[in-house]
Parts: sequence; structure tokens; C-alpha cells
Amino acid sequence: MDNSSDVIEETCAVSTTQDYREPQADGGKDAWLFLAGCFTIEMLLWANMAMVEQAFHSRVLQHYYFTHEPFASAPSGIPAIGTSATGIMYLGSPVTFVALMRWPKLRRPCTVMGFLVLVLALFLSSFAQEVWQLILLQGVLYAPPDYNMAPKINFDFLRLRVFWVYQIPNIIEGLGYFGPTLYLPSYASTIGLPPIAGPLTVSLFNGTLVIGTIVLGAQTDRLHVTTVILITAIGAGLSVFLLWGFAVSLPTLCTFSIVYGFFAGAYSTAWSAMITGVQESDPGADTGLVFGMFAAGRGIGNLASGPVNEALLASQLWRGHGWLGYDTGYGALMVFVGVTALASGASWVGKKAGWV
Repeated sequence: MDNSSDVIEETCAVSTTQDYREPQADGGKDAWLFLAGCFTIEMLLWANMAMVEQAFHSRVLQHYYFTHEPFASAPSGIPAIGTSATGIMYLGSPVTFVALMRWPKLRRPCTVMGFLVLVLALFLSSFAQEVWQLILLQGVLYAPPDYNMAPKINFDFLRLRVFWVYQIPNIIEGLGYFGPTLYLPSYASTIGLPPIAGPLTVSLFNGTLVIGTIVLGAQTDRLHVTTVILITAIGAGLSVFLLWGFAVSLPTLCTFSIVYGFFAGAYSTAWSAMITGVQESDPGADTGLVFGMFAAGRGIGNLASGPVNEALLASQLWRGHGWLGYDTGYGALMVFVGVTALASGASWVGKKAGWV
């Protein structure tokens, strides 16, 4: 009797194994449905953020603040509004990932709470009369709230050289990446272009960012990730030096927005391949946590970029002594953005040195 039961159980187990097949990872209906679901979530998320998110459209609001009272008379700190919002969101990523990994039941309440805080921050900011109030409301409060760090999470990957070979250039990239998009509308006004030029160049940047993300993101499946990073770094850096630096007309400035958006905007698509590289050295490294750390790295650069960019513009270096775009007072910012863009490809050097 016992033998018969064992045979029946084994037969059922074999039958179940034969009936169940793991869905194909890179093809088939399930993979496409998963991709469609991710696309829908991202579309809803970023479509909402695109209306108010300082990371993408603070340059339009920033131009308004620079040219309208009560903020125009005391413009110091205006660039920090957008960089504070995105910087805190990036920096909060690893903390949020850890907390929600530890307490997954908090995900839905945190989503609701975050939405309410966002709405409250935007509502209160409409009554702001000083720049510091905008920084607090549209910058700090608008960013997602932090959570307490959870215990028993593997941080061993932070001791790996490969992680820092990727992370340090990632921080450097964050220092310069947001500069052009923050100042495109004000730069367009400086060189005498019509008001439509600012929103147009921002739209071109965002449009080609999507294309660059798809095209260069696909290359991470064919080339080593450091090679893709080098391509984005060279493309972004040269576009700053040779296009933005020479841009004194609308066609040239639009061309810069297209090229810079394609290359610079695609840098973060390399994060997934960078995570894979880290996990090859530490299989226990959690994907979400490593992603959060890379996001935090960009956040560090983003937060620092606000005051740095403001200081560079205030210096008015080469104004009246430069050439074309470098003669507009934006020359120092252009050089800084171009140098940081090229330096963001340093992980390729690390690969050649055998560190990756």
C-alpha cells in the first residue's frame, strides 16, 4: 500500500513538472506582456512627473522664476529647486529599496502617502513668495520620503572594486548631465531666440532621450557595458564642445538638443549591465539595492550640480572675450559639462586596466 502511494506521488510530481514550463525570458507572450506592463507603469509615472517634475521641466519653471517677481529680484538659489528634487529622489532610492524589501506590505501605503505629499507640496508652492520656500516645497518636500534602514541586507558589494569603477564615473556624470537641460530656455533667451525656442529644445532633448535609451540600451546586449558607456561619454562631450559651444542660432541649438539627448540621456541604460557586472563578483548582491546605489550616485552629482552650475554662471568667464556660445557667459558651464561628460567614460579605462 505504501509502495503504491509512493508511485502515485512520484507520477503526480513528474506530471506536474512536465506540465509546468518556465516562461521564456527573452521572448514569447509572457515576456512581451511583462514588457508591456512595465511600459504602461513607466508611461503613467513619467507622464505625471513630466508635468511638474523638476528633473525634466524645471528649466521651464526656472526661466519663469528668473524673469518674474517676486523671485527675479533675488534669483540666488533658483537652480537648486530642480536639483534638490531629483537629487533627493535619487539619493533616497537605496533607502527606499531596502525598506520596501524588508517590509513589502508598506508598498501600497507608501505609494498613497507619497502621492499625497506630492500634491500638498505643489499646492503649497503656489503660495511661495521666496526662493527658499520653493526649494523646500518643490525641491525637498516634492521628493519621495525616506524610510528607516532595514537590517540584514547584504552590502558586501560596496567593498568591490568593480562597483566603484562604475560608481565614481556615474557620480561625475550626474555632476554635468543636468546642466544643459536646466539652462536651455535661459540660454536661448540670452542669444536672442524667440520664446518658443526654450520649450522646443527641451522637447527635442526628451524625445531623442527615448530613442537613445532604446538604441544604446540594446547595445549593452552586444558590447561590453564599458564600451557603451564610452560611446555615450564621447557623444555627449563632443556635442557640448562642438554644438552647444557654437550654438548662436536656433538650428544649431536644436541640433545640440537632439545629439546631447541621444547620447547623454542614454547613460543610465547601462545601469542594468553594470549591476550584472557587480553580481558576477558578488552573486548575493540584490539587484534593486545595487540599482538604488547607482541612482544615489547620480543623486550626489545632481545635488552638487545646482550650486556648482550657479557659481559657474555667476563667474561670467570669457564673456566678451570668447567666441560664439563661449562668449555668452555660459562658457564656463559648457566646459564643465563637456569635461564631466567625457570623464563619465572612465570605466572604460578601468576595463583596460583590468579592474572590471
